[in-house]
Amino acid sequence: MEPPSITAHFADGRLDVWGGTQDPIETRAIIAGVSGLALENVTFHPMIMGGGFGRRFPQSCQFIAQVVKIALQTPYPVKLIWSREEDFAQGAYRPQQSARMSAMLGADKKIATWTTDYAQGSEAAGAAPIPYTVPTTTITHHPFISHQPDSFWRAVDHTQHGFYTESFVDELAHAAGADPHAFRRIHLTEGSRHQRVLDEAALRSNWTSPPAPGVGRGIAVIAAMGSFAAHVVEVSVKADGTPRVLRVVAVVDCGNPE
Repeated sequence: MEPPSITAHFADGRLDVWGGTQDPIETRAIIAGVSGLALENVTFHPMIMGGGFGRRFPQSCQFIAQVVKIALQTPYPVKLIWSREEDFAQGAYRPQQSARMSAMLGADKKIATWTTDYAQGSEAAGAAPIPYTVPTTTITHHPFISHQPDSFWRAVDHTQHGFYTESFVDELAHAAGADPHAFRRIHLTEGSRHQRVLDEAALRSNWTSPPAPGVGRGIAVIAAMGSFAAHVVEVSVKADGTPRVLRVVAVVDCGNPE
């Protein structure tokens, strides 16, 4: 994950820019807008980058406008490199989000209804639906406007909704008096990729054997961007009350989407 680096050269009424971003077409449009040049007089040369993960979406790349404004004032090529300290200082928060969930268990101790109300500036398309089979589900997005600048980093919506969902499923398993792995499993489609990674994580972590005294253990499953993952984490609590992670078992199916 190298710090931002970008080069621009303005000559003969044309502007050439070299850099690594996650959307070259939008980058070219932003360059044209900042420079005031017609789009046909702007060329963006996509370069290999050491890491993007959302930070290199052009809408979040302040250094594009910086290098363009400097290049327009000199006949020489201009290369701009941010220091690591500058990169951290200019990084934005992840999008703000909050969720409230409710559910009902049926007589068979399975989830009968599920409701998720979540507030977020923009809708989490494809990230909010739960992976579990529930007869009745209601998922509602409540948009709001925040004056805090934010940006994306590592599948934001999926990680946030995954945390909400899996935390809530643990509460439901507890209410049903069920094992967290078994409770998840019966709500997943038989033979699905969700279920396969969940079962493999349980197997490799020896889930059915009791943890050592003073050790807690949890399991979770999530899917994002066509990949599926399940984790089992073993933790203890130190004498000062802080948690200590003892072991993490991760199973990842990163194959092509079905």
